[in-house]
Amino acid sequence: MMRRDAGTLMVETLIAAGIVAMMLAAMYASLADSAHRQRAVALRRQALLVARSELALVGAEVPATPGRTTGLSGNYRWQIDVQPYTGDLFPSQAGPLGLVTVTVSRGGEGGPLATLRTLRLMPSVAHG
Repeated sequence: MMRRDAGTLMVETLIAAGIVAMMLAAMYASLADSAHRQRAVALRRQALLVARSELALVGAEVPATPGRTTGLSGNYRWQIDVQPYTGDLFPSQAGPLGLVTVTVSRGGEGGPLATLRTLRLMPSVAHG
């Protein structure tokens, strides 16, 4: 009778070890995915900070005239596009509006991490 119980105990132990191993594998996958997502969020947050900083320079250091300006801030590559605004707003007496788009990506990795769009006053064109 003792031998029969010993075999059952061995099978139960192996099954329990298999269940524990599956749970540990699932936890590891979950932790790895969480770390990957956390890194992606941190990169996007940094890219948004760069985009906001560059957007603040439009009109001050970056001309608010139609065209494209590019640059590098640390490991982040940014691009500022200024185009005349052609939307349905009424013309402003303060001057023409421009659509400003700032796009930030990381070095040579993938697509853009952050894109900001806003309207800005563009310099008035003097009519002579």
